[in-house]
Amino acid sequence: VAAERATARGAGRAGPREDPPQVPSLAAPRHGWGACEGGTDTGRCQFRHGWVARAEDGRGGRRVEWVLGEGGADPRLRRLHAGAEGLAWIERLEEDGRKVFRFERAATTLRAVPYATAPRPRPPAVSASPPPGLALLQVAGADAQTPSLRLVLPQGAREAVLPLGLAQSILLGPPPETVRAAIPGLAPEDLEGIRTVMVVQDPVEALAPWERAEDALPPEGRAARLARALDAWWRRSEAAQGVPRAVVGTDPASSIAHWSRPVPLQGWPLLLLPEEGFPGPLARLREALRQRWRGLIASQLPERRLPRVVLVVSGRPDALLGEQLLHWARDPRLRGRVLAVWPLWGPVREDLPAAMLREGGLAAVGLAEARFTGLDEMASALEGFAQRLAASGKRARLETLESPFVWYY
Repeated sequence: VAAERATARGAGRAGPREDPPQVPSLAAPRHGWGACEGGTDTGRCQFRHGWVARAEDGRGGRRVEWVLGEGGADPRLRRLHAGAEGLAWIERLEEDGRKVFRFERAATTLRAVPYATAPRPRPPAVSASPPPGLALLQVAGADAQTPSLRLVLPQGAREAVLPLGLAQSILLGPPPETVRAAIPGLAPEDLEGIRTVMVVQDPVEALAPWERAEDALPPEGRAARLARALDAWWRRSEAAQGVPRAVVGTDPASSIAHWSRPVPLQGWPLLLLPEEGFPGPLARLREALRQRWRGLIASQLPERRLPRVVLVVSGRPDALLGEQLLHWARDPRLRGRVLAVWPLWGPVREDLPAAMLREGGLAAVGLAEARFTGLDEMASALEGFAQRLAASGKRARLETLESPFVWYY
């Protein structure tokens, strides 16, 4: 009966009617591979904050990947690996880490099971010989189970292998009750004649998150954290004025070359305060910095007459700030200059300083810890660094001036 009634209701209809002219037409925008210039079967389709890419693996297989939020500290990845017989395995990069799995079929059921990729070998020992005044510190070891800290002094004068447990103690910081803090093997008296200790990044740290073959390194293996902690220990020593300073090396060969050609420091740095970088309550900080600053201030990168050091303070979301910083790193106006960044929104991508230096134009990159509170103290810290920079001689080094930044070469 219900079927007969439905047939009767539709019997008199003549089919769909056209919309009246007052209703705007709905047209889907160009999307997918068709929206890419020269949309080919293999290649890369770039869109805002990410891309889709296809590639052959050279063995008859194919790979398709999606990356979203590429400029931020927490991007997302989907990567499908397909062989001659179909889908082989899948990679996903999520907030809680990297997942690799494949599907197993049992009758009419597909079950996702972990897929083990080849383990990453430990990075090779640094072979470069540091110049006078510089020492190299690397997290290395014979295998992943027995890592250690390897200290290389100039011209092979001395090489020390320190237990990795020492790095864990360094990250914890000196005991509050200790009057004189000393690190065995890394105390000022053990580093006589050394002005700077360059903590060399593990190669994984310099890779974008979607390029890594495994999850993030443990805290004691991260160069920036280790460098910041070393400085905290050395500031507690009795001879605080003569202790070395720690920096980060993104690549041993190029980092030593950059460090060996210090930027002549003179005058106040340029303070770059993008208007879109101070939303809501951060507007007060922008005004406080403008009132205190005695040097050049700009909301956009000036066309000429740039000082040797450019400071950027911005509260833009990490993905947008990361894209902007990579754009500036390619800008010829900043060639041979130092770009120091204080993000307010949150931490930037771990590999971002290395990516900026790989563009080839910057002499060094400075990165402060992200913060959204203590804005008055932050303004004072920036002003103090600028005053010390203006008062320093041309031969002074960035890391010898007290500042909130970790310096990358």
